[in-house]
Amino acid sequence: FLTGIRRNSGGTSMSESYLFAASFDQAGEQEWGTMVPRALVASKSDEDAGYRSFCAKDKLMLLVPDKEENLANYTSRGELKKVRKGPYIPLVIGFSATGEASFAKFGAPANYSLWVSRLPLDMSISNATFAIPCSKKAGKKEISGMLFMDFK
Repeated sequence: FLTGIRRNSGGTSMSESYLFAASFDQAGEQEWGTMVPRALVASKSDEDAGYRSFCAKDKLMLLVPDKEENLANYTSRGELKKVRKGPYIPLVIGFSATGEASFAKFGAPANYSLWVSRLPLDMSISNATFAIPCSKKAGKKEISGMLFMDFK
């Protein structure tokens, strides 16, 4: 699999206009390619405009920050709302064997914060289980821990 992003930088902000995902066979021939539109605008200094790609059950998955109201727009191919400084949800994009994208909100409890920028490059515990760093606000304190994501 190959993933990439179209990012524009200017002044003190950056924006994304699409994510690209593709699958290649063992001979290097492209099997499929998919572009996913994005409307993220973030400060270079304190906002994460990134994503993480990983494989679960031999399928390509992307974890990206987005606005919750965009979830329905992705599914219906509607116009995306610009995503500026939070609050974000962790959006999971999965790709079928033919490259068709499907979208879902990562189902973590609402009072946990998951930051894509804090994700290690290799989150994999097994082919279907992943560890994700997270934090939870408890009054004025922030407690850090791990959430485990399992694909069945």
